[in-house]
Amino acid sequence: MIEGKSAAATLDPVLGKAPIIDGIIDGSIDEWEETTPVSIELYQNISIPENGLPIEIKTLQHGDFLYIYIQFELEPADFEDDEFLGILTSTSDSEDEDDFFDAKIVQFSNVTTGDLEFMDYYINNSIFFEDDDSIINGDGAGNLDGNRMTYEFSLPVKDYNNSIYDQVIEAQTTYAFKIIFGNTPTYPEGISHQNIVLINIKFPPEEDNIIDIELIYLILTIIIFSGVFLIFGFYVYRIASLKSQMKRIRE
Repeated sequence: MIEGKSAAATLDPVLGKAPIIDGIIDGSIDEWEETTPVSIELYQNISIPENGLPIEIKTLQHGDFLYIYIQFELEPADFEDDEFLGILTSTSDSEDEDDFFDAKIVQFSNVTTGDLEFMDYYINNSIFFEDDDSIINGDGAGNLDGNRMTYEFSLPVKDYNNSIYDQVIEAQTTYAFKIIFGNTPTYPEGISHQNIVLINIKFPPEEDNIIDIELIYLILTIIIFSGVFLIFGFYVYRIASLKSQMKRIRE
């Protein structure tokens, strides 16, 4: 792979609502609305930043996951059926080629029909190997809408299964992430554009600090109606008891 240094941007994820990883941005549920896009470019050679592919990138943390959104536009003639986009994770904030250990890739087999696969690789001496434990950590998806391509990824912020093939992303640490793009399904040979960003991973909250308003409304509704039911039941009981007492008095 082409070696390059000097990250294009340093990103601070917001703590927000977890998006659905499907490559589709649903405005009705305000997906990614808390985040501000950062514009960078992917280059054929990072060391020679010319003729770049402009992209927008957003980052968000929810619970124990880091979410990454990448969006760009291409002319219809530039789309290829075997397009892919991947996120390579360094072992630290190092941007040296040998320190990018983990790779999550969304690989299309047909961009138009949306046929794709999410793949999990580890990297050794710039060679990509599928994770041998057959356990995929994270998720990814992509979607073409007109000329606009959207990719979404989720990466765990802690080690769920102690896999030796995944880079553990720890909180309160900065990592280098390399974004790779290409249209030939071989790695690293098929990579045509790439660039590096730094992401400052935050501590996940002790418990989700994103209040589920609908859940609160549901709980309040249950409490209110339960109270109304109890009060109504009490009055029915009192009326029945009063009628019984009046009947005994008349007798």
